[in-house]
Amino acid sequence: MSVFAIVHPTGLVGQEIRELLGRHPESWSEVRLLTSDETEVGNLTDIGGKAAMVTQLDEEGLRGVEVAFFCGVATESAELAQQLDPGAVAVLTDSTGTLEVGRPVVHGVNSADLAGAADRLLLNPHPGVLLLSHLVHPLLELGLTRCTATLIMPTSISEKQGLDELFAQARQIVAMVQEREQAVFGRQLAFSLYPDSVAPGQLTQQLRALFPEGPAIAAQTIQAGVFHGLSASVHVTFSKDPGLSALQEALAASPRVEINDTDQPLSPIDSAARAEVLLDDPRTDGHGGYWLWAVMDNLVLGAQNALGVARAALRGG
Repeated sequence: MSVFAIVHPTGLVGQEIRELLGRHPESWSEVRLLTSDETEVGNLTDIGGKAAMVTQLDEEGLRGVEVAFFCGVATESAELAQQLDPGAVAVLTDSTGTLEVGRPVVHGVNSADLAGAADRLLLNPHPGVLLLSHLVHPLLELGLTRCTATLIMPTSISEKQGLDELFAQARQIVAMVQEREQAVFGRQLAFSLYPDSVAPGQLTQQLRALFPEGPAIAAQTIQAGVFHGLSASVHVTFSKDPGLSALQEALAASPRVEINDTDQPLSPIDSAARAEVLLDDPRTDGHGGYWLWAVMDNLVLGAQNALGVARAALRGG
């Protein structure tokens, strides 16, 4: 049994990790809730139905911690992680993290590489990278050569501030009020969408680290006026057309992919509280390639991955 810590535990990501640990008390002997934000200090919350208080982050609070989930800005989290005991594992959950601050790891994709690795500063990848990894990985044996994706991002990627701003914008538009909050997104997002500020190079960098000898992968992000749930339109091509049946079988065999068995096309709503990438039946493009439409609960699967990575690091792969 291990001593865990969650740094900045009251945000959306921190809350999801806290709830997940509460459902798996066998994983830990103690969970410490820590923060460097004065406004969070003293907040009363719970883990597994038991009351827990957020306390000030300091070296004493991190002493003896074996795994710490850092839910703040990646660069700041990497600095705070230096206070951990030697050999302790730090999992950074900020979606804007780069290879300069941590090594991206997806449980079940490259987590086995942690065996014997010296890396203790690990990056929970961008949610779009997480989704694509679970689609790309089972297709590698079919000779996947290229994957091109458009990722439609929800406002929950920007934590509670993003959700609050979208709700306020929608309410003001319906009430025909001119003032609209724009502190997070800088423009009207309600009932709209536009190219996201995430540079495609950031996603490509993480994907190359996960699949260094894999196919060419390109992705762009679109910010949409959707509260929660990531969607993706993905096109894949192969060295030789594997056929629709082989493609479906490979994807269905993945423990993190579930193919839609209803007549209704998937939407982000369908992914709520699900720990899998949900996928509609693949469609041929008529030229040997295939279109995939997938949705994912970015918070749930992100928290699941963070915990899976932590466990793999403790086991050594």
